[in-house]
Amino acid sequence: NPSSNAVAIVNDDDDDDDDDDGDDDGGVLGYSYVVPFRAERPAYNPTVETSLFLAPAATGSGLGTQLLHQTLQSLTQLNKTLRLHRLHRLHKSEEEQPAPDTEYIEGEIQHIVALVAMEQTEDVGQGTRAARFWRREGFKEVGVMGGVGRKFGRWVDVGGFQREMLVGVGGGVGEEEGERGFAGG
Repeated sequence: NPSSNAVAIVNDDDDDDDDDDGDDDGGVLGYSYVVPFRAERPAYNPTVETSLFLAPAATGSGLGTQLLHQTLQSLTQLNKTLRLHRLHRLHKSEEEQPAPDTEYIEGEIQHIVALVAMEQTEDVGQGTRAARFWRREGFKEVGVMGGVGRKFGRWVDVGGFQREMLVGVGGGVGEEEGERGFAGG
């Protein structure tokens, strides 16, 4: 169930110093999660939306990439489990033939979307940095919705990013030509 897929990274730096330097020891540095995309409409079941958040101190540290990769690995494993389960059921029933790796199997995740606030801050373009992150991770920018988000008392544009999530059961995810899935960075 993709709605229960969440990953978090917690700062567990416990150096037992008693100085009150304001460090957020033990705080959440970042998290990501996946939810069904337009869950009220069954036609969108093969698509999920992912969100990723980092504490300001964690930006630029590689934690965002780590969180996203863990999330994508979880989705890949979910897809492989569904595919193997179906093949096992078909093996017991001699009436049906196994589906080829490219055939959609009910419940599989086919697409991942990310909706990102594209606001511009005074120091660094947060939206621009976020857009670069998603592109670097293999997501394609598919459009911008003007002024549909509200953040910090201002209207912001929201950029849409999409990545295809493709799987097969042979050889491991992403190892064979044409096999679809997530194999990491």
